[in-house]
Formats: sequence, structure tokens, C-alpha cells
Amino acid sequence: LSGSHPEIRFSDVNSPNVHSGHDGIRRLCELATGKYPDAAITTRDLLFDGRNWSIRWTLAGTKPDGSTFGRPGASAGSVAGDGRVIEHTDYWSRGDAAG
Repeated sequence: LSGSHPEIRFSDVNSPNVHSGHDGIRRLCELATGKYPDAAITTRDLLFDGRNWSIRWTLAGTKPDGSTFGRPGASAGSVAGDGRVIEHTDYWSRGDAAG
């Protein structure tokens, strides 16, 4: 949370939900770790121009049925004047998605 602005808006292209503020980010993390307690994100290729950012990542873990998964994706957004993330959107394909 220290890197996110208090008014952050998080969205995921595969969900109609938008998580707002630090409480929204906490809820999002609880949902994710509740479904995939061993999930790990590997990041690479962070780009930042002083206002906008993007990063490629891979999410890996174990599905509720016991099978493993690895999903590539990307995130993009912007930072506020104080340098903290104020906008964050995840992009990934649901094809063969984690259950």
C-alpha cells in the first residue's frame, strides 16, 4: 500500500469490479490470496516515463482442483504527483485461465 495513492483505482479487464482506495486494494489482495494461497508473480520489463507505467508479469500457482497454472499478463497505469500509483489496470487472457 505504501506505493499506492489513497485514491488508487484498480481494474481488471476480465472483471467488471473496480477496487478503489487502500481498502479496495486490501480486499483485492484478500480475494486473490484466498483463492490462490501459493500464488507468485514474476515481473519483468517495467517501463516508466515519469507519469505512466507498464509492466509484464507471470502469475503462477495452484488451482483449487490441485493442478498448477502459469498465466502471462501485463499491467499499466499512471502515478499521481506524489509518485504513488493512482491508476492500475491488469490485462490478461481468460483462455485456459486459473480456475
